[in-house]
Amino acid sequence: MLSPGSRAAVWVLGASALSACASSPSPEPRAPVSASPAAEAPALEPLPELAEVASSPHEVTEATVVAFEERLRGALGTVYFDYNLAIVDQAAKDRLSALADVLRELPEALLEIEGHCDVRGSTEYNLHLGERRARAVLKYLVTQGVPERQLRYISYGEERPVDYGSTDAAHAANRRAELRAP
Repeated sequence: MLSPGSRAAVWVLGASALSACASSPSPEPRAPVSASPAAEAPALEPLPELAEVASSPHEVTEATVVAFEERLRGALGTVYFDYNLAIVDQAAKDRLSALADVLRELPEALLEIEGHCDVRGSTEYNLHLGERRARAVLKYLVTQGVPERQLRYISYGEERPVDYGSTDAAHAANRRAELRAP
């Protein structure tokens, strides 16, 4: 049950809403609708039979989509970098070329490239280095024919390590660009 103060607030809100509706201008009269709209509308072409659609060269089935998604997942992964560098090595180029093939076949697919660094260097420097690494991967994919609209990049610098150790192996594992389907 509402208190007297709540009832008054509801009444005031309701009254103001009604007055706002009453003060709005009335709509302009509409032109009469034709008695036979079908006579004015252009004739539609009949829909193709299901058999015709299934035999078209652009057939997209669930199995096709699943196969492409599996190829995309198989091509995703991590690109590793040498200390203080943002150069994509040949092994990474080979993997990225396979990924580019899949992305060209799936023009609606998106790829996010995350640049990462080890903890050596300032936070600001590592954010810039992570960006250079992500952009190096992006640039290579674009040279392989992937439209830039399919690619996004972000730098996490040293903020998301995969290995929290301080060994050379830990640092090497953190110098990377991760490729993800958002």
